[in-house]
Amino acid sequence: NGFVMLDNISSRKFLKLFYFRDMLVLQGSDHHVPVEMYDRYVASLIAQIKAASPDFVILNGDLFNNPDGQNIQPAIGDLLRDVAKGYFGKVFFVPGNHCLRGKGDVWSNFGKLPENVCAPLENPTQPVIVESNAGRIVLGNIFYDSRMFDFNDFSSDAFKIIGFNFTEQDTIRLYNKGKDGEHLFGGCRDLFPLMADNLVAKMGPDVAMLITHCLPHSSIVQFRVAELTNETSEIERKYGVSFICNPEEDERDGRIWGTEAEGNNNGNGNRIWWNSRSMMMGSDVLSRAALHDSLVVVFGHNHLAEDDFPRLINGKTVTTQSFQSPLRFDGPRWRPKPVIIPDTVARGPWVARGAVARCSMD
Repeated sequence: NGFVMLDNISSRKFLKLFYFRDMLVLQGSDHHVPVEMYDRYVASLIAQIKAASPDFVILNGDLFNNPDGQNIQPAIGDLLRDVAKGYFGKVFFVPGNHCLRGKGDVWSNFGKLPENVCAPLENPTQPVIVESNAGRIVLGNIFYDSRMFDFNDFSSDAFKIIGFNFTEQDTIRLYNKGKDGEHLFGGCRDLFPLMADNLVAKMGPDVAMLITHCLPHSSIVQFRVAELTNETSEIERKYGVSFICNPEEDERDGRIWGTEAEGNNNGNGNRIWWNSRSMMMGSDVLSRAALHDSLVVVFGHNHLAEDDFPRLINGKTVTTQSFQSPLRFDGPRWRPKPVIIPDTVARGPWVARGAVARCSMD
């Protein structure tokens, strides 16, 4: 399935520390470890938690790899019970798309979780709200409801120049051909808009942290291009999207994942596949919600981000946090580059309003 079996799983850094107000948080997601490596993987997680002694732990899903739609929820439930055992703090968990692939009522397959594990599993369309010493925390399920972007913008001449011409129908077609289209809720997307709408309704100025798996705002999304040009720079400035240029990686991943059929060769098929998926990497709930000024958003899913950037969304400062460490990935970590959106830009509800400055907080 393209995942490299690494020998250093016991010493691999799966979790990252950050401060939330005065609380120490340990977070990680998208490890995509084969279930067969359960014992070594869980032992590594537990060792890292004990060494850090955080106030709470956040696991943003896709801990195990599940390309073929197996019901791996019992193994995830076992992991959460093992991690929570003997740990004094809270464990916050949101399931990812790999977690929820399978047959039947996957939500009930995780089993009963300890009291110190908080997860939006019992009623998956409703977020879970937790009161903490640092403020209110909301955990919510969001997936692919086609509301991350305005498709009219992406059919504009500016995007056509660099080879983008995605319609909603094209994106859904490619989604249906993929593993999620086949195995995630049997390809049914009916619940996704309700999940996002309920999450928007629970957000407010009193919410200090939002925890999701998929991306909750368009400014977190990255697209892949064959080259960086004046046109891509202008699109970044005007629309606030980020581009990745790595043709060798595109060509390699196209061979690994079999995506070259969509675009023939030279990595173009992988770029088409990646970019169509990026159009549906979550749901833009933040632009539709009332926000706390200094809201912290913790997410997973896009496999590239070590994200710790402040953004201005609807006039409020929002800091995103993510540490994703896929087991197949053992090279230098890509980090989003700073993007500035001028105050004069006025677009649809999917964009961050006003100046958006992203810079490393390291």
